[in-house]
Amino acid sequence: MVLNCIGGFSSVLLPDGTVALARLRGKLRRQGEVVAGDRVWVVPVGPSLRPELEGGEASQAFAAGPATLVIEEVLARRTFLPRPPVANVDQVLAVISLADPPPALELLDRLIVVALREGVEPLICFSKADLVDASASRRLVEGYRRCGLRAVAASARDGTGLDELRSLLQNRVSILAGPSGAGKSTLLNALVPGASRPTGEISSKTRRGRHTTRAVELLRLPTGGVVADSPGFARLDLTGIEPRKLQHYFPEFAELASGCTYRNCLHREEPGCQVREELAGEEGVPGLRYRHYRLFLDEVERLYEDRYS
Repeated sequence: MVLNCIGGFSSVLLPDGTVALARLRGKLRRQGEVVAGDRVWVVPVGPSLRPELEGGEASQAFAAGPATLVIEEVLARRTFLPRPPVANVDQVLAVISLADPPPALELLDRLIVVALREGVEPLICFSKADLVDASASRRLVEGYRRCGLRAVAASARDGTGLDELRSLLQNRVSILAGPSGAGKSTLLNALVPGASRPTGEISSKTRRGRHTTRAVELLRLPTGGVVADSPGFARLDLTGIEPRKLQHYFPEFAELASGCTYRNCLHREEPGCQVREELAGEEGVPGLRYRHYRLFLDEVERLYEDRYS
């Protein structure tokens, strides 16, 4: 498995648990041909490649030794997330801060939609749990669990929820995703001893975080499995989603939708819509997610019309 890609070279996790430096075959050197998480076919090389590394970006990234392998082929991907580019991910760990900055729940629901569309299981971590009252974090965690989603509140500062997170990440390929300032790198440092990921402060003016992660790198967990940090973002478009399929990425709709009058109900203004009747006036997380669904539905319809008009 490829752990990272820098300057035409990759750090590769071998079946025996060791890590080796591999050079990309010429045909694979185009950007995006090999990404973190890829399963690859490698062959050994002869003479040391140290002269090719000296003074370059790859030399700084892989100071442990010379390349001993060549990546000949990228094997078929089970899943692929384009932003940031990472392959064969089992789950997306969506990290959303409970405070400083306040929880970005619309962005969280966008992340959940994108993950489910790509066939990747979402796992929600409400970070910085030490900054809020326990009842506040409990409402969000229980609300998202009511929607059929896995959620946990955690704090890298006092250790809250870290054991539960370790258990959920064990023996799986996971990537952290979420806005800048949510505490992804700080959380990763707590989960992976020696990770030493750079962390940033929250802007006093915008109350948003500053980017500290520039590229995807998979790190091995002590309990088994790998996890990656990723660059933060403030916006996530829902390009490419067919409007009628959007509801399938809201798992809490499934049971209610069976009671709708019309089989092709979009859960907007149709008469006899059980989803709207149950959720439109709901004050908790399910109601908020229904309102986000309505917002997303308008968006994907516009994008779909622009794409095919």
